[in-house]
Amino acid sequence: MWLKQTFDEADKNGDGSLSINEVLQLMHKLNVNLPRQKVKQMFKADTDDNQGTLGFDEFCAFYKMMSTRRDLYLLMLTYSNHKDYLDADDLKRFLETEQKDLGLDDLLGSLNDPVVSI
Repeated sequence: MWLKQTFDEADKNGDGSLSINEVLQLMHKLNVNLPRQKVKQMFKADTDDNQGTLGFDEFCAFYKMMSTRRDLYLLMLTYSNHKDYLDADDLKRFLETEQKDLGLDDLLGSLNDPVVSI
């Protein structure tokens, strides 16, 4: 898994956990653009081991929380009937409702067109 490899690279001292400084550097590398103070606040709330570090599983949950866009997540839940993914029917319903000018047939047609104007 790419996140495990990235975690291991960020773990500079090889102790299997990330300090706040390692997390800040890794979040920057992963393009999670949040204020440092916000990341520090969330990190402090998530470090339940009193060591002030995150192990890999804790980091995965932390990363998901930091990188999830709430507005998009709520849209996905709405159209997926509260699943963690959209199937083809969910996507079709989303496109027909939210993207009124572009239905599934139009989308599929444009994907097959080698020159797509956006």
